[in-house]
Amino acid sequence: MKRSFLGVASLLAVSIFGVAGCGSGDEVIVETQINESAEDNSDLTLATDSEPVDGDDSIRHDDSEPVDGDDSVRHDDSEPVDGDDSVRHDDSEPKTEPRPTTSVKETFPIVAGVNTYYFDQEIEGRVVQRPWILHVPTTFNDNSPRPLLFAFHGNGGNAQSWVRAMDRWTNELNVIGVYLQGHLESWNLGAERSKANDIEFVQKVFETLAPNPIIDTDRVVALGTSNGGGMVLQLAGRTEIFSAVAAVVTHLAYGWEPNTQNRPVSILQISAQGDPLIPYGGGQSPVGHRFYPAEESAQIWASYNQCASSATQRTTDEGSTVLTWNRCRDNTRVHHWGIDIPEHHIPENTEGGLHQLIFEFFDLG
Repeated sequence: MKRSFLGVASLLAVSIFGVAGCGSGDEVIVETQINESAEDNSDLTLATDSEPVDGDDSIRHDDSEPVDGDDSVRHDDSEPVDGDDSVRHDDSEPKTEPRPTTSVKETFPIVAGVNTYYFDQEIEGRVVQRPWILHVPTTFNDNSPRPLLFAFHGNGGNAQSWVRAMDRWTNELNVIGVYLQGHLESWNLGAERSKANDIEFVQKVFETLAPNPIIDTDRVVALGTSNGGGMVLQLAGRTEIFSAVAAVVTHLAYGWEPNTQNRPVSILQISAQGDPLIPYGGGQSPVGHRFYPAEESAQIWASYNQCASSATQRTTDEGSTVLTWNRCRDNTRVHHWGIDIPEHHIPENTEGGLHQLIFEFFDLG
């Protein structure tokens, strides 16, 4: 039976019990809690098909508790009326109802709107709440599977910023957005303040959502900028969750190379030719990583995807260098854009629209 969550401006806390925090094999229980800081502190309740209609106790599953004050309707194996032993199964034990819980192994409820959820994860010896936002378009219905879009902010950023940035695309393309918050506002790529296991965190979120039939697990994509772009490249090379990823103002650093045992994944790499933080020509970066040259990074992905040996190259009217590998294993693609701009930022109006370019590559329509 499907469950639904009722309540406004509340949070659902997903608590992970076990020493390893988000580690695999731990029992995961979904609990409801009130967001004490929210302006609307309405109760958030977990409803099941067996809950009666408000004010009406006449509709119940047959094995439910009787209506207070009315002992006339019972299953034969239910508790007898006090003082009346006339109705009982022979030799049966009194029925005991288990404490209701919802495991994320069951179908996770997905409803229209923007909602924040949490996982507990152990980081450097202490348990930390890891928030993630589920952005479900207002046009949501459960008639057809939807793609999932994971989005990762840059160092110092926050997940909430994606809600407005992606609102047009989630609604126009019927995509469900998933925006995770980095610990200490960053993603742990090896040189960051955060020492969280972010790959584990992402996998847990995906495993929570994937069993719901509304999720099209063959169309799960990821977008990340800067530090978040490095995160999506690591996810592309070390997990088998994504069909395509887009990394903006970053490319591969040494130590981020894809694992050759994983499945191929389409890669869109958008780098700034004059970036002062992520050197287009490769080398040591002020952010603590040593990067490959941007075009060599794209070639590494082309080799990983077993693409044709050489790329198609062109230069746009805006001066961008575009390298394209299209004939790759499992119909994957590798596209590299070297944007002619001298900063660690790519404006939205670049090349006809940065997000337009990204979503055309994802091809989620």
